[in-house]
Amino acid sequence: MIASFRTALGRTGPSRTGPSRNGPSRNGLSRAGMILSRHGIRFCREDWGTITVEAIIAFPVLCWAYLLGFTYFDGFKVKSLNDTAAFAIADALSRETELVSGEHIASMLNVHKTLTIARHESGLRISQVVWDEDDARHYLSWSIAEGAAEGELTDADLVADSEIAAKLPLLTDNERMLIVETFLGWDPASNVGLKPMVFEAFTPIRPRYAPKVCLDRNNTGDVNLAEC
Repeated sequence: MIASFRTALGRTGPSRTGPSRNGPSRNGLSRAGMILSRHGIRFCREDWGTITVEAIIAFPVLCWAYLLGFTYFDGFKVKSLNDTAAFAIADALSRETELVSGEHIASMLNVHKTLTIARHESGLRISQVVWDEDDARHYLSWSIAEGAAEGELTDADLVADSEIAAKLPLLTDNERMLIVETFLGWDPASNVGLKPMVFEAFTPIRPRYAPKVCLDRNNTGDVNLAEC
């Protein structure tokens, strides 16, 4: 009886194993829906891909931060080298007791390039000023510029309210002081928002073993033609 019923059902009813001629069965649709629902829920619950996504987002930021730190460190290193070179040149000149020739000043620019390992243009400006107590201001004794310096100083640059005069220490009447200024160009190694710039160092120093240092601008060797 049961066997006959199953035979009759198989002839008249839809097949369980595949779609009928009229389309997929309801049982097939339900099974596909359950499979899709199960995989969808599993996909929403999975979190194994979050580390990859975070790495993709954070890696460019980390690279930018590394380049920023490297560029700032390089800039501070170049600035420090420029300051150190300016002090070394000023210390050497302050010990001079003989005439300082123009060729000697030009060689100081080569010293600056060597000490700073200059990769860009560099400049050097050396001046000597004297304090006048009656006029309460500095006057220029001499000035010479080499390389990419901004030009020689003038008396107009030394007026009482000038930027340079404000950097100079107090002097006694008729006392002289050397001013060594160095200029060193710097170009950032990477584009992190910094622009190329020129580092400047300003080093005033008193002559050590003589009251003044005389410049033989034209290398004549004649003391009478020297600027003191």
